[in-house]
Amino acid sequence: MAVNESLNIKPRNADSNQRRGAERHSIELCYEVLEHFLFDGWTHRELQSKVLRIPAPKHGGGFEAMYILHCFGFGGENTRGLLKNITSKQNLEDLIKLQLSNFSPEQQDAAREAWVRHSWALEAEKTLKDAKPFELENKDDLMSLAKRRRYQAKLRDIVLDDYGWKCALCDIDYPALLEAGHIKPYRIAEKEKNQPTNMLCLCVLHHRLFDLGLISIEPDLSVILSSELKKSHCSPLSTWLGEKSKLRLPKCHHPLSEHLAFHRKTIFIG
Repeated sequence: MAVNESLNIKPRNADSNQRRGAERHSIELCYEVLEHFLFDGWTHRELQSKVLRIPAPKHGGGFEAMYILHCFGFGGENTRGLLKNITSKQNLEDLIKLQLSNFSPEQQDAAREAWVRHSWALEAEKTLKDAKPFELENKDDLMSLAKRRRYQAKLRDIVLDDYGWKCALCDIDYPALLEAGHIKPYRIAEKEKNQPTNMLCLCVLHHRLFDLGLISIEPDLSVILSSELKKSHCSPLSTWLGEKSKLRLPKCHHPLSEHLAFHRKTIFIG
């Protein structure tokens, strides 16, 4: 679904290339880019690597995020972090009336929609802080599904930030290669399903190995390799992984020992 068609945005500053660039991404992802730009003041490169999960080199990176922002009518440095002090819908309406009256109706509506997503993120943050499970209100409702996606994105942000945006098992710190992985699998977890204490920040390779039970974590946080990884055809991988490496703990939400024990006993293939 094209951003411009679905939102009826006709920005003066977005050319055909920018519109085509934005149309490569889902509506929800585009709004997530806009939200982090307006409320958190993320740069184009941060948006591209952390939200779109596309490489954003130091020189010349961030164009994909820029295309999206231009299609919303934003993108300039003067609008980055524009809504960082907004805490309620009324705050936003007051700001629009007093300071953003020169913005087009489309830009004002985009800011309102970004606030909706941001309010979901604030709600998700409170839910996570209170250690409450997230319940989907209506599985068939598109707005409810969008809300869940924003909740999951907020959870990923919290987990990755907790680990300093670096894999807990190696030194990979490239945002596009980092994921928030469950210790006790999502499909069988209950109240701990979406709690940071049941999550690890892992690079894509370690995440896959952990989910397959090819590696696990001992009580002393050392990494254990399955016998499958020790076979000759996997020797380069097992050499790289090593059995002396340890899980690096996060700043706040330490993984619970019972979740790690569950993984060792139930998921790890030995």
